[in-house]
Amino acid sequence: YYKVFWETIFILSLVSFFILVIIHDKYFKKYHYYASYLNILENYLQRASGEWKKFKDTGVEFLKEENHYLRDLDVLGQNSLFQYLCICKTIGGKRRLFQKLSNENLDTQKLVATQQAVEELSKSKEFIINYQIALAEYQNKAIDLSTIFSTYTKDQAQNVRDYLIAVMTTILLITFFCLSLFH
Repeated sequence: YYKVFWETIFILSLVSFFILVIIHDKYFKKYHYYASYLNILENYLQRASGEWKKFKDTGVEFLKEENHYLRDLDVLGQNSLFQYLCICKTIGGKRRLFQKLSNENLDTQKLVATQQAVEELSKSKEFIINYQIALAEYQNKAIDLSTIFSTYTKDQAQNVRDYLIAVMTTILLITFFCLSLFH
């Protein structure tokens, strides 16, 4: 009886431990979400009160000899439009904001579409904040997501070989699964 008793205690302890780990993880995810939420709201309050001039992202890394006028127009640099607007967390995002502000590749149709999208998204404050919270995870990572997203806009399987590999892999997996079920 003692062996069964101790085995039961061990199993209950193990199950309790895993339940507590799951509850702990959910708690800290919620805590991290609300901490990020408050940080983003603080940034908006700093913009409203004029303290945005202390933000570290000024866009000076994009200044070159041929676009030095962007500093004079306060598009880039200290106390600039870039510094006021920048909520970017990646290098690619900052580059994209610079391209939008500098009008290097101006296409009026894309500009109008972008303005309509910004107008539509500006009506959903909750979406904007949740998006910024999701971006906050990439703040300290030097990644460029623009190349990753550009691959998804293309047709993923462009030739017959890709389809054949996918079909053969599926058939092999199903075969191994059936063999493992029936020994």
